Amino acid sequence: MNKRFIFLIFVISYAVFVSCNSNSRDVSLKNTKTISSVVHVESIINPEINSQNSESNVMDFFGKDLSSANFFARYVLGVSDASNPEAALIANTFLSDSIVQKAYVAVDSVFSNKKMDKEMESAFHYFNYHFPKHPLPKIYTVVSGFNNNLFYNSEEIGISLDRYLGADCDFYPLLGIPSYKYTKMTPSQIPLDVVDLWLRIQFPLSIKKRQLVDHLIYEGKIIYAMSYCFPDLPLYRMIGYSEDQWRWCLDSESGMWNYVVDQKLLFDTSRLLIQKMVRPAPFTNFFTPKSPGQCGRWIGLRIIQSYMKRNPKCTLQELLQENNASKILNQSGYAPL
Repeated sequence: MNKRFIFLIFVISYAVFVSCNSNSRDVSLKNTKTISSVVHVESIINPEINSQNSESNVMDFFGKDLSSANFFARYVLGVSDASNPEAALIANTFLSDSIVQKAYVAVDSVFSNKKMDKEMESAFHYFNYHFPKHPLPKIYTVVSGFNNNLFYNSEEIGISLDRYLGADCDFYPLLGIPSYKYTKMTPSQIPLDVVDLWLRIQFPLSIKKRQLVDHLIYEGKIIYAMSYCFPDLPLYRMIGYSEDQWRWCLDSESGMWNYVVDQKLLFDTSRLLIQKMVRPAPFTNFFTPKSPGQCGRWIGLRIIQSYMKRNPKCTLQELLQENNASKILNQSGYAPL
């Protein structure tokens, strides 16, 4: 077999793996539902815009939209109820903090809410198409003072916009956030993170699933399902990889899998082991420092791709409801060369 032919096969294979196979994702969204309009709390009570009437603006917000105010009070201010007389006072103290005010300025300069809202609306149209019996979240955006990226419960998701200001944000290194994390803290990552979280809320991993194989398969299912909610994005975006990181995994696939099997890691229950394989990190501890982090998630995705190829009648709903990881692994026939 000549070298040119081998190279052509590699290019075609790489394109297939990186792309999202638009044919299988070409669906009609005509009768689907999506999220209601996103509530942009940071715009309603922006201390920069409403500096002269900050206190009355907060009181007005708390009085008119109690559900949004309760979410903001609970997850940003740490107050259980917005109707608590102290809530407005705490809100004004929060908004007058110099760091919070700088965060508001940065958010104003970076974000286009219309673009973000449209991307999330599109993703949840696809979510509703594939999971019509599952609810859709109510979504808020906030400035949290650089706290958690996302806040959530079983019905609502809050997005801390100041945690998505971009890889070149000067605040993140000063806050001690490692670069492998803040390089992904960009506006374009928000819809992906929100859908990823909502899939995990709707299809949680059982706390009884303690073996590495359970986590690999679970992560693979989430990534695979996400690709159906973002059919126009390449697969490497679903896992937060660059093209180079994805290519490294493809080139190293058989070596990674052989290591996992030879070291008998699949049925290991060590929490530290599982974290090193699937949690964000500068690289995956069991492999070379040139590897990207979370290679376990990538392996899980490859297993799921193989499983779905062998089970073409399996729907996304059925895939995510199948909790027998060993069954999926066995039926996948996954055996990289």
